[in-house]
Amino acid sequence: MNKCLSFFAIFLACTLFSLAYAEEEIKPQILMVDSDEDGVIDKYDECYKTPLGTTVDERGCYVVVKESNKITLNINFEFDSSVVRPEYFSEVEKIAVFMRENSLTRVTIEGHSDSDGPSEYNRNLSQRRAQAVARVLVVQFNMPALRVTAVGFGEDRPLVENDSKSNKLKNRRVVAVIKTLREKRG
Repeated sequence: MNKCLSFFAIFLACTLFSLAYAEEEIKPQILMVDSDEDGVIDKYDECYKTPLGTTVDERGCYVVVKESNKITLNINFEFDSSVVRPEYFSEVEKIAVFMRENSLTRVTIEGHSDSDGPSEYNRNLSQRRAQAVARVLVVQFNMPALRVTAVGFGEDRPLVENDSKSNKLKNRRVVAVIKTLREKRG
């Protein structure tokens, strides 16, 4: 009976050891994964798709500064027209190039008109002008539409007095307001 007990004890010890070893092998490993390699593990990363090399806060998100720059595009519109003529595409391309080089930029295309005609008509005309330039930016230069907005201000924000033909031409303009999100340094 002693032999039986010792055999049973050895059998039980081996079984328990193999169960413990097997349990250790199949225990799920908790990995500290940082998919976007920003220094914050995915479990705690609230902004898990930041570009490689970006400086982030303790939550894995950008710390940003918003900057806004206005660029007057040298695009002239004929009287009562919202057609962007091909000779002005190079003006729109400047915005596209800048936006491609700065992936955190957004642009608002502001359309303006002179004071000839009813105010509401001029607001709609300036909106069509802004949309026409935005469409060139998106279609011709493959800029994502989500990064482009168009707003018409009509005659409400003249650049110069509407007192001559040449001044009215200057007021029929389009302005690109570029908003840039940049990493905060320091």
